[in-house]
Amino acid sequence: MRLLLIEDEKELTKTLKKGLKEAGYNVDVAYDGESGVAMAISGQYDCIILDLRLPKKDGLEVCKEIRRNKIDRSNSNADRELMRLMSRLTWRLALMII
Repeated sequence: MRLLLIEDEKELTKTLKKGLKEAGYNVDVAYDGESGVAMAISGQYDCIILDLRLPKKDGLEVCKEIRRNKIDRSNSNADRELMRLMSRLTWRLALMII
């Protein structure tokens, strides 16, 4: 499963990317909204993890622009895999906070 992480906080991005890669996911990163839109539109991602507060374009504008330009839901397994991913992510983040 190929993921796009759009997050401007470098340390958080590093931690999330490491955990996701250890869980077996391919992860690309964009550090601002404009780069995130460009990568999302030009790439083939199963899931996009998007921060709301981003430089250059906020997360809501990024989401709107991605939806205007590209919606590809052809991978029917992506939804199930996404639920597994979110479950794992939630536990990992909870453990990091504790």
